[in-house]
Amino acid sequence: MKLTLVAAIAFLTPSCCEGTRPYGRTLTYNCPVRDGHVDYSQFNPVHDGLRVNTITSLAFQTKGKNDAHILLQNNNNDFEYKVVEIVIGGWGNTLSVIRNKQQGEALCKNEGHVLSSSSLQWFWVSWNGGCVKVGKGPNVGGSQIMQWCGLNFSINGIRFSYGFGSGGTYLIPLPENSPPRHDSSKTSKSSRYRRDTEESEESEDRQ
Repeated sequence: MKLTLVAAIAFLTPSCCEGTRPYGRTLTYNCPVRDGHVDYSQFNPVHDGLRVNTITSLAFQTKGKNDAHILLQNNNNDFEYKVVEIVIGGWGNTLSVIRNKQQGEALCKNEGHVLSSSSLQWFWVSWNGGCVKVGKGPNVGGSQIMQWCGLNFSINGIRFSYGFGSGGTYLIPLPENSPPRHDSSKTSKSSRYRRDTEESEESEDRQ
């Protein structure tokens, strides 16, 4: 069986790709270089087929110089109320933190260089039993680097971004039973959507 993988990475404009991989479908989010704060609105994994309300953990790969940001949401369309912000490799790739609001106080910290600008690195995030945990590697629960046990709401959405002088890429495996993908960034005029399948490739400008 022939598999088509997305090899080109573009950092000039946001783009979203879906490819077929040995373990199933994968969302690929290419985040542009941002000098300032992150932009959580550029991609919507829930609309792209990730059923966040049916899972309590997620493993993914990412590559970037610094400041990979993940936002866990109670409401998939709310970026401020009832959220948990996870920063991986912030402050020049020297510090990772968990916060209960955007740019809030660090509730948990981990020092050290964890991101790579030259190769994809596996990370995982879990939210269960009132605790948000973050670790390295593809296996949820292994090589944990952070934990905060103050979560008092359900997680129904998740967003990804890079910022503060860095662009980056996220590869997010989807469960086998995920619904067909909906292009969440068609409303973005500066983005491009590219879908790779086993037999065909299709491109269209968006945003």
